Amino acid sequence: MLGVALVAISFALRGHATNDPRLALSTLFVIHILAASFWIGGFFPLYDMVGRGNAAAVRTVERFGQAALVMVGLLVGAGSVILVILAGNPIAVLTQPWGQFLALKLAVVALLLGLAGLNKLRLTPALAKTGEGAPLRTSIQWEAAAFILILLVTATFTSTVAPEHAG
Repeated sequence: MLGVALVAISFALRGHATNDPRLALSTLFVIHILAASFWIGGFFPLYDMVGRGNAAAVRTVERFGQAALVMVGLLVGAGSVILVILAGNPIAVLTQPWGQFLALKLAVVALLLGLAGLNKLRLTPALAKTGEGAPLRTSIQWEAAAFILILLVTATFTSTVAPEHAG
């Protein structure tokens, strides 16, 4: 946990987090990274547990889903406030290369949130009812793939076309 906290804090020491208001941006970036880390960190254990298809798997998935609601709220909320602070007018940002990458990232985030909703509302109850975990395992794999895509898009635009790289 210490390692995760230190990595999250390191994001507050570079890039956009050093803009004004620095304390707000730094705090928001740490929240954003920690919430994403929680979600990403759940993939393998959930995938493993769901494959067992037993009552313990159902309890684990349901508890993760409850905690994930809070984490997703923090993730989306912090990301939204960061966008408003950095961009001012998020729609105008779409004319910039980094805004176009950001739009791609947000499209994949929307897909990810859709998968999370499917998991919570349909696939977890189906696991509880039938013990069949294959559909939920497949969805978890797609979530992990979406997160990898989000990380790649984010790494690309923050290191190549973000406003501080202009010119």
